[in-house]
Amino acid sequence: MFVFGEVQEPLDETSQLVEDITRSQIIETIQRAVHICNKRGSKFLSSEDLLFLIRHDRSKVNRLRMFLSWKDVRKNSKGGGETKPEDMMEEEDAEKPKVKKMKIKFSWDMINSFSNVLSDDEDEEEDEEGREAYEDQVARLKVADEVTKTMSKEEYIYYSDCRQASFTYKKGKRFRDWCNFSSFYENKAKDEIMEILGFLGYEIVSQLTETGLLVKKEWAKIEQEQRKKNFVRDAGLEDKKYLFGKPASEQTPLLPIHIQEGFRRSQLINNPLQNFNGSFNISDKVLKLAVSEGCVNLEKDVVIEIGPGLGSLTRSAINLSPEGIYLIEKDPLLKNTLVELKSLSKDRIKKIFIDDALHFKQDALMKEILAMAPKKIHIIEMTFLFQSEIGEKLTAKPGTKFRGRLTNLFDTLCTVKDKFYLTSQCFVPVPKVDVAVLKIIPRKVPLIPEGVSKEFERVVTFSFLKKRKTITNSLKSKCRDIKSILKVVNIDGSLRPEELTTEEFIRLYTYLTANNIRIK
Repeated sequence: MFVFGEVQEPLDETSQLVEDITRSQIIETIQRAVHICNKRGSKFLSSEDLLFLIRHDRSKVNRLRMFLSWKDVRKNSKGGGETKPEDMMEEEDAEKPKVKKMKIKFSWDMINSFSNVLSDDEDEEEDEEGREAYEDQVARLKVADEVTKTMSKEEYIYYSDCRQASFTYKKGKRFRDWCNFSSFYENKAKDEIMEILGFLGYEIVSQLTETGLLVKKEWAKIEQEQRKKNFVRDAGLEDKKYLFGKPASEQTPLLPIHIQEGFRRSQLINNPLQNFNGSFNISDKVLKLAVSEGCVNLEKDVVIEIGPGLGSLTRSAINLSPEGIYLIEKDPLLKNTLVELKSLSKDRIKKIFIDDALHFKQDALMKEILAMAPKKIHIIEMTFLFQSEIGEKLTAKPGTKFRGRLTNLFDTLCTVKDKFYLTSQCFVPVPKVDVAVLKIIPRKVPLIPEGVSKEFERVVTFSFLKKRKTITNSLKSKCRDIKSILKVVNIDGSLRPEELTTEEFIRLYTYLTANNIRIK
């Protein structure tokens, strides 16, 4: 724990809690690995049974690859023995065998099935995996550097000894007894399996300590803000320093409650926010078409994209050189992908908001846009992708089968300038429906000046409740005098609701509102 940022002498109860959690996690790992072994129909536990359990944690898998690879290097380098001087003289020009770091491959990697065909790409794949493991190592070295900056020589020697601590090195029997290995697996386990279990134990302690420190930091910040609120009348009280007071930078040990909260967070499963049945568009030609046809010249405009997902459309919009792009994404799991895209956007992407667009507080966004373009803020147009059926409903003309409640409500506020379709073959996986791309322009003056009210929505909704009925028959149960009212507002009562224009529905609504007549 000291290696990962905790104080040199942690609390006994905290250390005991970390040990108990680590032991329980190791035991559960053994049980699940043995279960997988039994499902394979094998009596002998293999390293891949353990590796299969962590296959979704890519960073941990890459670190384990690196760990096993360098362990193989050390094992091979120790087998050479001593070289005599006369041997060096005689075979000076001979070709010397080199110890090569072995690349660890896992059976569930589909690419391994085609390794002979795609052998040229192995180096690139290895470089990517090595780079990710290297980045994790650099991040941990930075933490170690911060921890050791103010250490004395004796403290650093102790810290170095702690870094070399292991669950299994020269204490394999104690480790087996500690995790009660023989109770879950009858056969003798390979050394490689015990090394992997020791590595996983090291990772568990690391995660518990680092997450506990993060929890402690968050709670301390909240406590400090609350303290400032409580002492708001004594503005200088927080800044006072006393002769025998503790240093502001003195680190306090982790409490068991910090470890418990850290463990709780680590057990949370990041499920999707909803059952995603959509598809990702991967065709560059289609993306360019959708953006170029769906957008005006963006060189001096600000773009707000709702639900960028993996950023496919965003990349195409960046190429049009807008003044700024703001992203609103609901799923926090996509944040890292969008942040990486922002770093590559040449400052085109100004800010990313992780929030639900339906409940999004627009103040923060408006402040950002006001700071960029304080004199000119208005929505020129909006481009949306809908299922083709929804696109037909939004743009349906009077007398067509797709015209309905949604059409009339939409028509009071917006108009559709352009519309085109993308076939399902443009998406992967292929959906069952085509996609409509609509360029929507808000009306400068809505057809209902005061906006769409609940009453207008009720009039339109009840008109379309009964299919294949005339407007008179649809509303007569809700309003007794509807027949005479339709004559007054010059609407043919024998027409069906889908044959009426939005203006005719507005005339009916205006008359009902003016005469205090409610559709019930």
